[in-house]
Amino acid sequence: MGTQPAVNRIRHIHGDKDLFAKVYITDVTALEDPELFDRLYGRMPRYRREKTDRTRFDRDRRLSLGAGALLLHALDETGAEADGGEQLVSLAGRLCSAVSGIGTGEHGKPYLPDRPGIEYNLSHSGDLAMCIVSDCPAGCDVQIYRPNYMDIARRFFFGREYELIESQPSEKKMQETFFRLWTLKESFMKVTGLGFALPLQDFSMEISGEDISVSQHIDDAKYSFFEYNYRDGYSVSCALRGYEGEKPQLQTVDLTAI
Repeated sequence: MGTQPAVNRIRHIHGDKDLFAKVYITDVTALEDPELFDRLYGRMPRYRREKTDRTRFDRDRRLSLGAGALLLHALDETGAEADGGEQLVSLAGRLCSAVSGIGTGEHGKPYLPDRPGIEYNLSHSGDLAMCIVSDCPAGCDVQIYRPNYMDIARRFFFGREYELIESQPSEKKMQETFFRLWTLKESFMKVTGLGFALPLQDFSMEISGEDISVSQHIDDAKYSFFEYNYRDGYSVSCALRGYEGEKPQLQTVDLTAI
């Protein structure tokens, strides 16, 4: 594994609280090695082992386990501190041994019951899993490019979103724009805590050059969106509520090294 950069911290405009956000990504193909799979599986809390066991296909098992390992690594490496300098969690600590280390909100968004000040979110697609850890509401999404995306766009994208896709000069750019919008939309749905309980027609993403915003009437909060060019054929995005700092660095995690 590489170096461990410092957490991005900013001074919130509405108070004295320091906010942080860190984003991690990993390629789960390393888990094709049975020895590595078993080693990381054994380090997972019960809820993650059970979730992994429920998956039907080998790739989905790798994605589930990889996402769980990424979360525990992220929490451990962050070394995040609560007010007063209290350490939040370590890889060998409470979360790993907890029977029910993860709770879910009304609409299914997971959270850490023993650490209400820490937010996280996971996503996986193709061979990639990603994680965001923050002390403000957060959502993330990664998607591998797939064919027949315009069928989805016609059903779930509205107004300027659909027009933006259709206005692209090539099939490749249309596909890229669709998946950019899709990951941004999912990140927003996750950061609100509503998930798919949020009707897709109730908000729309606005992309103008590098500027990204959301048109919505759910609340008056300020949302920040970030995209990452990590690998050809994938879109990677995250959303944060109340965060006004610099773009969090995307950190690649080698599962063989944790």
